[in-house]
Amino acid sequence: MISRPRTDVVVIGGGICGLWLRALLTRSGYGVTLIDRGPLGDGQTMHSQGILHRGVKYAFSESARDTSELLKAAGDRWDQAMRGEGIVDLRGVASLSPTTYLWTVGTLDSLTAWTASKAMRSAVHEVGRSGFPPVFAGAPGSVRVWSVDEPVVDPGSLLNRVLSQGEGAILRGRVVRLTENPDGSGVEVGVASGDDPTRRFEVAASCVVCTAGEGNRELLGLWAGGDEGACQVRPLRMAMIDGAPFDLYGHCPRPGSDKPRLTVTTGDRDGSRVWYVGGDVAERGVGQAPAAFHDSIRSEIARCLPWLRFPGARIASVMINRAEGRTPGGRRPDGPVVRAFGRVMAVWPTKLAFTPIAADMAFKEIHDRVPDAARSVSRDPEIEVEIGRTPWSASGVEWVRF
Repeated sequence: MISRPRTDVVVIGGGICGLWLRALLTRSGYGVTLIDRGPLGDGQTMHSQGILHRGVKYAFSESARDTSELLKAAGDRWDQAMRGEGIVDLRGVASLSPTTYLWTVGTLDSLTAWTASKAMRSAVHEVGRSGFPPVFAGAPGSVRVWSVDEPVVDPGSLLNRVLSQGEGAILRGRVVRLTENPDGSGVEVGVASGDDPTRRFEVAASCVVCTAGEGNRELLGLWAGGDEGACQVRPLRMAMIDGAPFDLYGHCPRPGSDKPRLTVTTGDRDGSRVWYVGGDVAERGVGQAPAAFHDSIRSEIARCLPWLRFPGARIASVMINRAEGRTPGGRRPDGPVVRAFGRVMAVWPTKLAFTPIAADMAFKEIHDRVPDAARSVSRDPEIEVEIGRTPWSASGVEWVRF
């Protein structure tokens, strides 16, 4: 059976960028059909730490100042949305923490953090020992702590809220064809249903936006004018520590680097506190075997948080491919990347925090191609959507003693 709905815009990829763009388009009068292979956000969004970076950690490195400035601008957009004042209304999104913390354990580290606090004095404030959160209560006198004005949100709650802001059909399936209409007026999208292998969709659209992260590479390969090489991937091995003693949201800096030694956020696993650990140690962990990576995590935590003990805790790791727009030498882009190939374009936010800017960039490209919103979307077929799971809640995670 073949269903042939028509719409103004097809968005392929149901992570935070695809859902934000869907909300932005439908609230601006466009008809949108969203397509995803499985649970929404079950990729980079649900594997993110949920930090809405304001550029503080990038203020440590001169080479990353452009990223820092863009993140400050993106932060204003998030604040507006959280107050319900933007096109996308994020009131009600679950906040894990209103701030993050920056902590140092040595004189040189403290000097680095002090320099960053001066560069971003409106966002960073030193915390006196009487105001230390519980995780730092037992720290020696040499430890200094700064509060950073960057909130941490629950990625699942964020996805659900942004999903509710948009309209239009949502299809579960794999895109197998992207071809130009015979008259050149749009794109035909062939979709193999993910729920019923005998069912196919043929969606006609004025333009297509790929927001599928690493999947953008395959999608651009389907389009005659696309470029699979427009995508680059930077892998990362994140650690998960189940049974952590306190909540922690923050960074332990590395002098002269835009990569902190550790970046830690906290989640819940059936009532147990889980630390989700990234930073430079996760970057270096890509080439390590799991056991060696676990040892490096234990060692780095002992250096950065030497006063803490983890009785009964367990550790596991998860690999993530961070998909981005290609840059010379494969370096991390300073901000979001949008590549247009006629009526098909691809978007890579680069970071969760860049989502509003990435969606704005894509919206401008769409408006140039579809200036008159016709709301031609068909609301049939539509699926019951499912939100992805956190990495520590996934089946098959191999936990070992910390």
